[in-house]
Amino acid sequence: ATCFACGWAVKRCNDIAGMAAFGCSRPIHAGADAPGEFEEPEQVAAWLADGSCCVVDAREAAERSLSGGTVLPGCVCVGMGDIMFQSNQLEAKVAPIRKAGNRIVCYTDHGVDESRCGSLCQHLQESRGFPRNRLFRLRGGLNAWKAAGLTVCHEGDEAWNAAADRCWRVAKPTTSNQQPATNSQQRAASTHHPPSRKMITGHSLFENTMKTGSRHSSA
Repeated sequence: ATCFACGWAVKRCNDIAGMAAFGCSRPIHAGADAPGEFEEPEQVAAWLADGSCCVVDAREAAERSLSGGTVLPGCVCVGMGDIMFQSNQLEAKVAPIRKAGNRIVCYTDHGVDESRCGSLCQHLQESRGFPRNRLFRLRGGLNAWKAAGLTVCHEGDEAWNAAADRCWRVAKPTTSNQQPATNSQQRAASTHHPPSRKMITGHSLFENTMKTGSRHSSA
């Protein structure tokens, strides 16, 4: 038999050597006291809609491929393999969702008590400084999400980007189609000059007239 996550013989990937060689986290299971209360798919969908949560896909890349690459909108992919072997990209993935300050909902395909998303929640709390009360798990995982008829997407597509922008991604630089307005504002600001010579001359003429009138009245 082969492992559905890494494709290697199960008897090899279930030991530490196999996990290290293939980056497979399938043998990892959450403990009974792992953080992350379970939330129903409909509740998580509501949080995503109002931008109050970030979803984290705890599956390995090969597992995502087996499901056709479908993920939850705006998800950040942090496999347990990244954690076990301290991927160089791990902090870059975690930092934006930490900064966002939203709830974190971790998920796998199945979303049961022993799923790895509990182990991921534990890592986020103990090693990455996430408060326990911000950590949740998706009950029933991606399978339950699909069964409820909720939106799935592919990482980087329109639906994924919209959710990422809404939930955790730092605002991007001004786009090119906004640049002309900015330039116009700059040009408008640059046209504010000191009073013209004509205005100053007029004012001086008024002062001179007043002085002349004063001389005539005193004469």
